[in-house]
Amino acid sequence: MLKRESRAFYGEKSPVRAAAASAGKEDKNMAKGKTTVYFCQECGYESAKWMGQCPACHEWNSFVEETVEKKVSARGKCG
Repeated sequence: MLKRESRAFYGEKSPVRAAAASAGKEDKNMAKGKTTVYFCQECGYESAKWMGQCPACHEWNSFVEETVEKKVSARGKCG
C-alpha cells in the first residue's frame, strides 16, 4: 500500500525546494547591465527574441545572438 501522507502527494513544497525557488526569484529582479539581442545576418534586422524566419528579408535561420550593454538614461543615474 502507498503512503499518501507525504507532502509531495498533497502538493506542498519541501523547505529545501521552497528556498531554492525563492533564491531564483531574487536574481530575476536584480538590475542587469547586459541583455541579449538577435540580429539577422542578411539584412541587420534586430529582435529581442530568436525567430526562425526574418520578417524583413524572409530568410530562414539567419539570426545570431549577441550580448549588448544596456544604456542607462540620465534619469537612472543618481547624483
